Amino acid sequence: MFYDKEISILSDNSYMDDYGLLVEGQSEVIKTIQCDVQPHTQKMNYRDFSYDKDAKYKVFCDPEELLKLGTQVSYKNNIYYIVEIKDWDDYLILLLDDKKVT
Repeated sequence: MFYDKEISILSDNSYMDDYGLLVEGQSEVIKTIQCDVQPHTQKMNYRDFSYDKDAKYKVFCDPEELLKLGTQVSYKNNIYYIVEIKDWDDYLILLLDDKKVT
């Protein structure tokens, strides 16, 4: 596998104010990792992972404790969310989408 691309793991600095309203914070890069990024479709998601929602990219990378469901990452100056994680022996497969899964 060729890790010829990079994604940046972002921190979400949003918080609830005293009135219970969400205040959007500025995302900051925590760490940048080498990976392989491939375009992905909903049909491929279902075929490969039985995941029936949309995802824009499939990412292959080394295990990293900061990578969790819902984590924001930046790729090509766009923000994506990790919507699915497949943990293999020595690498992870992440599905990224521009919409956060709740």
